[in-house]
Amino acid sequence: MYASHRRRAEPFRTGLRRAAALVGTPLAAALLLLAAPPPAHAVEDTLILNHHQVHHDVDGCYTAKPHKGMMHVTNRTDELAVVFLLPECQGPVLAMLAPGAAQHTRGASVFVD
Repeated sequence: MYASHRRRAEPFRTGLRRAAALVGTPLAAALLLLAAPPPAHAVEDTLILNHHQVHHDVDGCYTAKPHKGMMHVTNRTDELAVVFLLPECQGPVLAMLAPGAAQHTRGASVFVD
């Protein structure tokens, strides 16, 4: 009696395996796509001085306007931003901002290469 029960159940099990393979393979592929990290976004290549003075495709020296001795620098480039005491990137270096950093600092100008 047990052997005949197993013979009747065997086609059912084979059908379940095939169905699981047909459904499971695309499902597994979809889950892998969802689990993949998002693509890396390009750096904005933007320097923002005093929250409103925005410079795109940054390269060189930028003087904050108006210059009041203090400024806020947001470095959205992939380069180091160097803050100088005087306009036109003159005088001593007061701060260096890493890529992606923002800082309120003394200074009048910023150089990004």
